[in-house]
Amino acid sequence: MSHIKYEIPKEKIDTGEILDLVFKDSFVKHGLQEFSKDILKRIDAFEKTDGKFYVRCLKRSKDIFIYDKNKKVGKPEEVIRQLWLLKLTQQYKYPLDRIEVEKSVQFGREVREKAADIVLYKEDKITPYIIFELKQPIAKKAEEQLKSYLSAEGAEGGVWSNGIQKFILYRPYPKEYLTTLSDIPNVNQTWDDLFEEKRTYDKLKDKFDLSFIISRLEEMVLAQAGVNVFEEVFKLIYAKLYDEDQAKNIRSKGEVLFRQYKDPKKTYTIINDQLFKGAIKEWPNIFNPLSKLDLSPEQLQICVPFLEGVKFFGSGREELEIIDRAFEHLIAEVSRGQKGQYFTPRNVIKMCVKMINPKENEYIVDPACGSGGFLLHTMY
Repeated sequence: MSHIKYEIPKEKIDTGEILDLVFKDSFVKHGLQEFSKDILKRIDAFEKTDGKFYVRCLKRSKDIFIYDKNKKVGKPEEVIRQLWLLKLTQQYKYPLDRIEVEKSVQFGREVREKAADIVLYKEDKITPYIIFELKQPIAKKAEEQLKSYLSAEGAEGGVWSNGIQKFILYRPYPKEYLTTLSDIPNVNQTWDDLFEEKRTYDKLKDKFDLSFIISRLEEMVLAQAGVNVFEEVFKLIYAKLYDEDQAKNIRSKGEVLFRQYKDPKKTYTIINDQLFKGAIKEWPNIFNPLSKLDLSPEQLQICVPFLEGVKFFGSGREELEIIDRAFEHLIAEVSRGQKGQYFTPRNVIKMCVKMINPKENEYIVDPACGSGGFLLHTMY
């Protein structure tokens, strides 16, 4: 009598559940703002051996480990890499034969194996075009390693991304300066095309990490610019809010003007003379009528891409708290006492407002409002 061996099929586990485990927080998975829902759906995790999960690498055509359910360890940066491979091929339309992963990078006489996460080549498939430095979502430190890769390989552009935030460096090689951009070219574009693209209010993103943006502004420009960081950030936000208001309510087709132009002088003229000065007239008594942006055109050119794609105005509580969050971020623990600024924790504010239970026709007075936390929460 023959014996037939039956294998009990493994219980299928949803990819979303595995990604929650990889990132150790479902909030992080749902916060991967860099990728569209369509791109996120294309990641397919599967169990290969007991408790070990893999994804099929789009470029290498082999199974790549991402999570061990028994040891509870994973490689979130590998998931970010696969998502970027999907984005480059599906959204930007680059062919796979122009892409290399885990490329060694030579620094002088030293060659570092598997240093660059992704390298995108020009059409000749030899010359590095854009280098990608990819991290897990909790990573914050950004540009120094990317700059070293650009210098070593002579690439024109570089992308640092942790899946939630990104920033892009553009280096028109062999020129020595670097600037920032808000996007990379697709397969049918050049870098110059990006400067010509117009933006509209309805295409701005309403989900973003303001603390990350301000940190990058401080790291790359503001800390070395010899300006008052606090004031310059709020000048930019002030000009941005005015631009959005005009785009939403005044301008036809909703075009926004707060964006990076190819000529830094044009960027400065539009944002300082047209938007910031317009904001001063529209909302007086906040800045001196003679105030101007103290950044140079070149410094402003680096700052603008971090802000041009996001939306400050909106109808929800999160959007209204944009100034509140920026205010608190900019005044560090040490400087709070020096400036006489002390902030009530947000949970305490919510509790107080709930206890007072303000009614529609009542007045709220907060003479030491700081960032306006009580006033903002009272509105809701």
